[in-house]
Amino acid sequence: MANIFTSIFGKSKAPVPSAPKVINPDIQEGDVYSPTAFNMYQDVGNLRGLGQEEDVIKQIARYDPDAANAIWATLRFASTPLSIIFRDDKGEFDADKTREFKNLLKANWLISTNDPSAEELSDMIMRQLFLYGGLGLEVVLNQYKFPTKFVLVKNSTIEWKMKKGQFVPFQKKPGGSGEINLDIPTFFFQTLDKDPDEATSESPLLPAIQAIVFKQQVISDIQRVIKRTGYPRLKVTVLEEVLRKNAPISVKGDDKKLSKWLTDQKEAIGTELGRINPEDAVVIFDSLEIDTLENKNSASVDFRPIMEILDTQVVSALKSLPSILGKGKGGSQNIASVESMVFLNTPRYLQQRSAKLLSQAFTMTARLAGMRGYIEVQHEHINLRPDLELEPQRLAKQNRILQLQSFGHIDDSEAALALGIEHLPTEELAGTNFLNGGPTTDTENISPNGDPLGRSITGGDGAGDTRGNESSS
Repeated sequence: MANIFTSIFGKSKAPVPSAPKVINPDIQEGDVYSPTAFNMYQDVGNLRGLGQEEDVIKQIARYDPDAANAIWATLRFASTPLSIIFRDDKGEFDADKTREFKNLLKANWLISTNDPSAEELSDMIMRQLFLYGGLGLEVVLNQYKFPTKFVLVKNSTIEWKMKKGQFVPFQKKPGGSGEINLDIPTFFFQTLDKDPDEATSESPLLPAIQAIVFKQQVISDIQRVIKRTGYPRLKVTVLEEVLRKNAPISVKGDDKKLSKWLTDQKEAIGTELGRINPEDAVVIFDSLEIDTLENKNSASVDFRPIMEILDTQVVSALKSLPSILGKGKGGSQNIASVESMVFLNTPRYLQQRSAKLLSQAFTMTARLAGMRGYIEVQHEHINLRPDLELEPQRLAKQNRILQLQSFGHIDDSEAALALGIEHLPTEELAGTNFLNGGPTTDTENISPNGDPLGRSITGGDGAGDTRGNESSS
């Protein structure tokens, strides 16, 4: 095993999991890092019996409408096309090796029902990071030390032990019979916002637990109030005098027996009336009087201020926007556009962390396959504008790239990569000034304010929008 990695990486040390130096003097050699279930804000009331953090967040993400919607929207924004390229030891793009590596990845995915594609793997990574704050990824090797698949390792199953001033990962075997060492070159771990004196980070959705649980309690109380006071209910009056007159002779002479008989009759009448559906007809004797029970105080109860406060807390805890969760209350277009741009930082951050983890695992895969270099994984930028509105900007970018290639500032490989072209030109064009005198793109009238989002951000009135002003020359 050592000879294989030595031959692949040379004298350089093989990649190891992130293991920061410990700055907390309270953590000693051999200590195991295990996050607590709840903090001081959550360890109250019925929150204490909900279980571990990951279990609670999993249930919230599955059943709570706001949490499910926030997670769905964030991941859909983050799920943009994935770019996988190979760079050699000098950092230069290699189109042939890129195609070779992509074919290597597809060899298993195209014929397997279990192995995910690169895009699907990235989506799962971003979901785990957003829900639980950390995730492990292992490159599984076969008997010939060749990569066969990628396995995601949940954050909750990984524990960290202090060894020589560093946290090292391991797993406990089922039944507590031992440990599985994860401090190996083929295991990688990624977190979100991590404190320097901790081995992993907490879930960014932890604040949502308290807010959502409390909101569910309030909703349950509102439901009980509505059922009790909001809907009309039957009021049944049992004529005691009629019942006493028709009571059996055996109980009329005994007050205790008569009282018990009257109570039993009242309960039997209530049981029978409780079985009636709203659409059923009520058929009774003249010993009962039926009316509707009115509650004059029910109309004065307004729950909207309470729900608005709770909605604000839930939206904030879920790292989302009111408009995404269907809780928008109006506002100017400028504020909405700025909020959208701020919100996009969350899916972009997830993209960066996922791309880093995939780059590490794919680089290990490429080197074990005999490729000297590294893999660079990136997501396409998130853009809220339609493709047709982006065409002028794409033309301007294409013109700029071709000019740089024509002047020799970038080579043909970098130009092809920037333009999204997987093949190189048949002859070398970089530095030949091939664009001199040729057709160019008129970029003078191209403005980012030609779309509603751009206008709202800059506060403009559409100045610079060239749509509808095209000349026919």
